[in-house]
Amino acid sequence: RDAFPDLLIATLPTDQVSDLALVLISGRAGALIGRPVNFNLTAQGKLIGPLLHETRAGAYYVLFGLGTVEGVSLSLIYSQATGRNASARVLLKEPSWERLRKSNSSRLIHISSEQVEFLLPLVAGQCAQHSNLDSVSVVNSSRSDWMLVCGAEGRVSVLRENDTHTAWSLGPAAIHTRPASGLFNDDSVPDLLIHQSANGVRKVQILDGARGRSLWEAGFVCPRLAVEDSSVLTSSGQSVFLFWAGDPLSPALNVTKATSQAAEPVLRKLFLLHPFYPTILLQLSSTTDTVLTATVSYQPQQKDASYISVSSRPTSGRRPAEQLLKSLSLRAAIADAQILQLPDASRDASPDTPFHVSKFFRRLSFKQDINM
Repeated sequence: RDAFPDLLIATLPTDQVSDLALVLISGRAGALIGRPVNFNLTAQGKLIGPLLHETRAGAYYVLFGLGTVEGVSLSLIYSQATGRNASARVLLKEPSWERLRKSNSSRLIHISSEQVEFLLPLVAGQCAQHSNLDSVSVVNSSRSDWMLVCGAEGRVSVLRENDTHTAWSLGPAAIHTRPASGLFNDDSVPDLLIHQSANGVRKVQILDGARGRSLWEAGFVCPRLAVEDSSVLTSSGQSVFLFWAGDPLSPALNVTKATSQAAEPVLRKLFLLHPFYPTILLQLSSTTDTVLTATVSYQPQQKDASYISVSSRPTSGRRPAEQLLKSLSLRAAIADAQILQLPDASRDASPDTPFHVSKFFRRLSFKQDINM
């Protein structure tokens, strides 16, 4: 009630024997609110969440788990942590969710029994910023549908937030990093950028967030990287998609040739894809360093965004590898980018001249949220 957003975190003991606990922390003072609330979860797997979700009726639930996904009302967490009742707004319940309880005495609402690798809100631009604490991002992500990547085969599913039922599922997809969500087509439903790597080839795809069908795909020499892809919202309401790969491959290239190319010292390239030009990529950067992680930061005043990455570079002798932090202005990188036409005969090449293509991209500007 102090107007400062509070934090909810999950803790696991190092001995892996005690229960998982959800802990409330004051956003104003940084102090513990009440005591930890313990949950005896029988499932074992990757720590999921916690994610806050607000239903259409305005009820608040927290999604979390170990491998599987469970839900619990925020009011229950608050009352068990403090011994006091929550405010009237937080006390609201969602009937469609409450019916999912295994029993009236159970605290948990079962969402998914599959082994989940990633649980993410289906909101454009949020996957790379999954720890974002700004109020607009939190509100948008807490009211969305969810994207799940499940099992060792990396099957992708989207669950509807109103009843937790599966909207669509695709697999096996062999996905081992977080997909990135952004607006590729014009149905206002965030679409998914994923990649799969096998036999020296990286297949990059954009999946329709509403139905799961492929909207765009291309093959590349595998860059031997596990870094997450990213999407960035533009001022026009569409997204651009950023991913690392090697050289684009033509459909006729056989697997043996692709594998031999991937075995050579790999030049990793950062590509930008805009839905208006699906046959064209901008090469923003290239490096032989190993990119370890990356994220996007917006600069609202400049209508720009920065691509921030951490890379590893080998050193001579027994010295540990160097760690390099780089920040790349997208607008500056686009101005100097190399324009590549994808070698896919099934797509119609862009009728625009390189001058018009370059002019279009140079006019791009970026914003953090589609509603801003």
